[in-house]
Amino acid sequence: TPGQLVIGGHADAVEVASGKCLEAGAKKAVPLVVSGPFHTPLMEEAKVLFASEMEAAELHESKCPVLSNTLGTPHEGVPSKDVLCDQITNAVKWKQNVEWMLQDGVEVFIEVGPGKTLTQMVKQIAKAKGASVQLFQTDNLKAMTETIEKVKELKG
Repeated sequence: TPGQLVIGGHADAVEVASGKCLEAGAKKAVPLVVSGPFHTPLMEEAKVLFASEMEAAELHESKCPVLSNTLGTPHEGVPSKDVLCDQITNAVKWKQNVEWMLQDGVEVFIEVGPGKTLTQMVKQIAKAKGASVQLFQTDNLKAMTETIEKVKELKG
């Protein structure tokens, strides 16, 4: 997001990099609690396994835009198996994906799953772009039910 960057790698290296960021003027460096080194080269073994499974997959062109975390733009035509595999080890271009959606006219964002991290990121990116968005969560049954009702009203 504007003013926020996530780095990943070996814990010691991330700690050193965080210190250098603070020395260079970053306001804070917060270690994230994650279950794995996702979207880093440390996931190469998983990428190789996934690539071998993808060999047999038959992919088709989607009927709506599907954004690539690796490219920050929609897949063109049939998604590239290499690009799909690269998402395991490459950085996520979340800001670029949200900016693309805003430029394409997306105004309603629904975060599916626990937490509100992505919702907060969308809010920051939209604010920086001067865009008005509606944000909804599904992090519990009550929120999911409310979101479904609100989206039904929007479709009206």
